[in-house]
Amino acid sequence: MAGGTAKLLRSTTMRMTLNLLDAFARCPQKAFLKCTGETGHVTEYEVLTQQAAEAYQRKCVQRICEQYAPGEILSTPPSLDNIARRRHRLILTISLRRNDPPSLS
Repeated sequence: MAGGTAKLLRSTTMRMTLNLLDAFARCPQKAFLKCTGETGHVTEYEVLTQQAAEAYQRKCVQRICEQYAPGEILSTPPSLDNIARRRHRLILTISLRRNDPPSLS
């Protein structure tokens, strides 16, 4: 097993991000390198496409949020505890960790 692969498998925490999923969809090797912390030269095209994607995402989130009252939206909850019992209709930016409960009930 390659050193980078062993390091990745021993890791107890790996944050799955949209950026990592996008890298995997384009090139599994690139995603692997990002997971191991190796980065290459970022091209101007990559910077521009990332900026465009972030701007588009902000617009989409804003348009979705306009459909709900402020009390119906929960953003970046600290944990999944009791989320199902609250009256939020839209939950944004959830982070899941290995120690979080497996369900919302």
